[in-house]
Amino acid sequence: MIFDFPVEKIEIKVKCQGTSTIKLFLNDKSFDLLDYFMSSAEDLRQINHLTLEHHKQNSADKKSYAELEFFKVNDHDFTEDFKQTPFHVNRSNHTNGPSSLPNNGYFGYMGKVNLSLKQTSDKLRRAAWVLADEHFEVLKENVRGYNPREKTFETISHDAETMFNGCVAPVINEIDEFIGDIKIKDVKNYINFEKARTDIEKWMAESTRLKLQNIDCFEHFTYGAGNVHFLESFLNRTDTIYLADKYYYYLGEVTKHKQIQFKNFFDGIAENSKVLVEFPNPWHTNEEMMQIVKEARNKNCYIAVDLIWCPIASRNINLDLSLFDEVYFSMNKAWPLQHIRPAWRWSKEKIYDSSTFQHDWNYVQKPQPNIFLKCIEKFSLDYAFEHWQESCGKIRNIFDLDETEVLWFTKKENFNYEQFKKYTSEHYSIGDFVCIRKLLDHRNEYFW
Repeated sequence: MIFDFPVEKIEIKVKCQGTSTIKLFLNDKSFDLLDYFMSSAEDLRQINHLTLEHHKQNSADKKSYAELEFFKVNDHDFTEDFKQTPFHVNRSNHTNGPSSLPNNGYFGYMGKVNLSLKQTSDKLRRAAWVLADEHFEVLKENVRGYNPREKTFETISHDAETMFNGCVAPVINEIDEFIGDIKIKDVKNYINFEKARTDIEKWMAESTRLKLQNIDCFEHFTYGAGNVHFLESFLNRTDTIYLADKYYYYLGEVTKHKQIQFKNFFDGIAENSKVLVEFPNPWHTNEEMMQIVKEARNKNCYIAVDLIWCPIASRNINLDLSLFDEVYFSMNKAWPLQHIRPAWRWSKEKIYDSSTFQHDWNYVQKPQPNIFLKCIEKFSLDYAFEHWQESCGKIRNIFDLDETEVLWFTKKENFNYEQFKKYTSEHYSIGDFVCIRKLLDHRNEYFW
């Protein structure tokens, strides 16, 4: 039996009748199994050899027998799996008996069942199971709808299988507590967007890692409830978009039934086209993306750039924003803000969409942007990167992971979550990465 998770304990319960007894051998130890057995952690190895040996005083005594009631691993029932292993008859006690029998959990003949139980030695899979089991989520993120779940072997296995897929920021307690202490009455006031823009741009300019040049070239500035509002607006203003071969799954989901054509800009870009760029891009280097931007600019294209990953870029960034016509920015992938999702857009031209309307009439929901403005008074743009950089490096070393352009995303050979698409979207491509967010959330609690 091969287990794609760490084996923490083995439990066996039998019911013996008459003179029957079960002798249990686990690796180099033996036990009298009179009724119930549970292994200790010290008993277990990566490959465990287990034998259940049936004895009775008289081999012909049909009233002496044993029955397996259950065989469990980590509290989960594997009785039917146990029964896949044949029962070997002791021919010295049953000279006319068969050499082996199908195993139905009934021990009538004297003889034994031999099992080999191999647990995974892969550190990532061991960590995934521990997190899925000990930090079970009744409501699983990144799935559709409101679907409370029970903790079962199947749900734990599913969570372990998909543990390192996702893109939500790990929790920074200082920021989380700061936001939690804010009262609604303190963030429901109207927003002076001119001052907000000045404060945000000053805060961005203080970064030692991100040099976002020429941000003052944009005439217009608007708030949005997440970058998705800006992306949807961009989609609604064209019928053909050039973008990377892999992209944010939202784009594929909302265009399923629309006549919008996506073209891979690595295959070439037509003159005067609409181009959407993620910078940095988890799948491609910054140098590759800048080549695309230069090509698009030379071809008089209209370019929007999504800087969602910028605050947690693995490398320092020096970017001339005048190359773009629209810029989208948020801290939603760097700070624990997924419950409020504030975002901002700069544009050279006025964009007639819901975000601009709400901005012009001051119809925006007040708490979210006001909370963001309070956060930037206390936390620098580089705060999340500086907070996590060392821990990310340690985790990459422990699990032998390769760095990408985005701090949370790493790569490991032959480790792919392509199957996660069946739970989310056919357009969900970040299964290419091992997202270490959960490892960061629980660092120093286990072996990492």
